[in-house]
Amino acid sequence: MNNQDFARDTPLSKSIAAVAAYTPALLCPIARAAARAELGLEAGDLPFTGLDRWNLYEVSWLNQSGKPQVARGVWTFPVIPSI
Repeated sequence: MNNQDFARDTPLSKSIAAVAAYTPALLCPIARAAARAELGLEAGDLPFTGLDRWNLYEVSWLNQSGKPQVARGVWTFPVIPSI
């Protein structure tokens, strides 16, 4: 199955009802192995590097005094070639 077929069977780019709670069923992992195989690439011998960057637009917490704190942030995850 190629990535286009996979996307057709997921809620990606489709309208869905808003949910009020964490809903794992809405998460859609997309395996990189199939696309790499189409390009003739082996997982352990990739000719590139990369990362996933998640923007955290609002991070909030209470400090030790109980005062609310808010910030922005970025999480960066290196690509894992074996996946």
